[in-house]
Amino acid sequence: MSLTPGEAATSDIWAQISTKFPHFSIGRCGEVAGKHMFPILGYRACGVVNIELTQWFVEIGLFKRENLTEMYVVCVWLKLEDELVPPSWRMKNDDELIVKPEGSHVCALLLCITIVYAGNFTYQGSTFLKDGNPFLIMSGSIHYFRVAPESWTDRLLKLKAAGFNTVMTYIPWNSHNPQPDRYDFDGILDVERFIKEAEQVGLLVIIRASPYICAEYDLGGIPPWILNITDVTIRSSDPKFLEPFEKFMKVLAPKLSPHQYSRGGPIILLQIENEYGSYGSDHLYMRRLRDSFIENDVADTTFFMSNGVSDNGFLGGTLPDVLKTMNFPASNDPTGNVQWLLKKYPDQPAFVSEWWDGWFDFWGSPHSTTDGKKEAKALEYLLRNGVSVNLYMFVGGTNFAYNSGANVDGNIEATLHYKPITTSYDYNCGYAALNESGDPTEKYQMFREVLKKYSVVSDPPAPAQRIAYGDSTGTVKMTSSLVMDLTDDSLLDKLSVFGGENEVTVAPKSMEYFGQYSGFILYRTKVVGPQKTSLSLQEVHDRVQMYQEGQYLTAYYRNEPRKDVSVDIPVDGAHINLLVENMGRIGFGPFMHSEKKGLMGPMYVGDMQNSHWRSWSFDFENLKDIEFEAGLKFVNNTPTFYRATFNAEKAAETFVYFANFHKGLVWINGNNLGRYWRQGPQQCLYVPSSFIQLGNNTITVLDLESSEEPSVRFSSYCDGYITPQ
Repeated sequence: MSLTPGEAATSDIWAQISTKFPHFSIGRCGEVAGKHMFPILGYRACGVVNIELTQWFVEIGLFKRENLTEMYVVCVWLKLEDELVPPSWRMKNDDELIVKPEGSHVCALLLCITIVYAGNFTYQGSTFLKDGNPFLIMSGSIHYFRVAPESWTDRLLKLKAAGFNTVMTYIPWNSHNPQPDRYDFDGILDVERFIKEAEQVGLLVIIRASPYICAEYDLGGIPPWILNITDVTIRSSDPKFLEPFEKFMKVLAPKLSPHQYSRGGPIILLQIENEYGSYGSDHLYMRRLRDSFIENDVADTTFFMSNGVSDNGFLGGTLPDVLKTMNFPASNDPTGNVQWLLKKYPDQPAFVSEWWDGWFDFWGSPHSTTDGKKEAKALEYLLRNGVSVNLYMFVGGTNFAYNSGANVDGNIEATLHYKPITTSYDYNCGYAALNESGDPTEKYQMFREVLKKYSVVSDPPAPAQRIAYGDSTGTVKMTSSLVMDLTDDSLLDKLSVFGGENEVTVAPKSMEYFGQYSGFILYRTKVVGPQKTSLSLQEVHDRVQMYQEGQYLTAYYRNEPRKDVSVDIPVDGAHINLLVENMGRIGFGPFMHSEKKGLMGPMYVGDMQNSHWRSWSFDFENLKDIEFEAGLKFVNNTPTFYRATFNAEKAAETFVYFANFHKGLVWINGNNLGRYWRQGPQQCLYVPSSFIQLGNNTITVLDLESSEEPSVRFSSYCDGYITPQ
């Protein structure tokens, strides 16, 4: 083994080590994550490297030799005969010294160093340079937080097999920092593991770690608790916004810094804000973000900013000393966009950092599709003309749990049309290069045919096994249930995120006010009687089901005109219960600042505002607290939990169809698959194999409207989308 760059230098060092220590048995340690490990056998006493050995390393130029810039002590393995072992060594027993008191008293000491090649990725004029050689970025986006970790390598191998040399991913601040001073980098959020797996596959990595990512993610990746900060201005140089992100950066940066290309890792580019030219022009904000990366030792990577193709976007949304990249649809003729960028920035490479080879879906809207033949032709043009490109998306993945965001139509807040994103981020269900479950599509083959002219392609991994669990038709009938009685305070306390009700307030407060950021919130207020009157709500984010005590009145969706609901209040008065669902925060445009959830204003009784509100917060992530009853109950338009079990002889991927339900959520063994809504266009939910366990499995459904025939159907494939009525 030898280092690919600097091979002669490494061989020379190896020869000198063997000559210097002929009485030691020397062997190579092997290769770890693409870095070559060489055992350097030397003396270590009391945990301190012998000065003689250190000086010798300097003499042979190990610390100075060109392209060999870092030395990490990893392990030590040195065998000495008993008479050569200093007595002090026998008394010490730590991670680097193993003393064997029995037998011949052999002292075992193992020392390996990692010689890391110091690569260089930059650009000169209109050309990217990798280690001094011209390089064309051929990248695809994979969001690690939308793909089960067990499938990361599979998706990355398929990216590599199609001829791509780079993977791009966002880093969602909100998922990694869900509460102030709480950070999560485990499981599906283990970004460092994802980077390492990409490197092992042989891919370079582009990181987009800005405070805002868009990505049709909840609030564009900004933590919703930021909205609780008084008078905060998001995506700006406002210290109230920047300081929390800079605090997060101190946690994130150590997970990125060692993996920069100049330090032997795969990270070649880093984005400091996303499509900022479509939002603002605060250059102090952008400079502060760049400086935050540098101050936290993420300084050896080329910074970039991406924007849509417009003069105004690049005027306000970038900095003079960063790479400018552009975003546009893959089905458009790229000629004009490319010529525009080359003319505007002739001294930098042309890079389409978001080449939209598909589009996302909204609940209640028709399914989106794009033309693969047009896109393959456009890809050929880009690569033939030396334009670097990133497919957005290579594989879309899934908005598990409550992570999907929303967009809006309109530019006046009072008339906005709210458009929540579906659970599937499949980017056209087979119209991205890979579909949601990771299968190559027709478009994958089209792109691969183009890429093989410019890169090396190979056969992708075989498709994962899929099973339709349940009976012979894939059906699993629910066997137990629990009606969510909105008048039962003890049940509500048990289901609450906080183990009880929230504080009582004079006026209804948002979900965020109580420290809740996803799920549902139940409001309760008492209306005096007797009176026949009407109820109306000023504003709801996003959907409410209204009840007088436990009697259903109506449902009201954010996009609907304000409605008056007639009620007959008895002499003793009546409680009005309002169950509000957060369906995802707007993640694009100027209205993000007002995206708190719940009741956004008063409830009117006739023309009068009603005061004094109780409330409970729910995310239902701890299903162990839900005590089901045998048998099935149906209470029309009332939230009801259903549960069943099914057997799995093998753990395989599958899909769940929810045609017998109306609107709600599904869990498999406690894993939240995300939202469903009968109106479509999505009609099934994807289940990764890692969510399935051998033997008995539990499926839980929360249907907000209850179901007369509660059952689901498993399938080994998703056979398309329905057209909303």
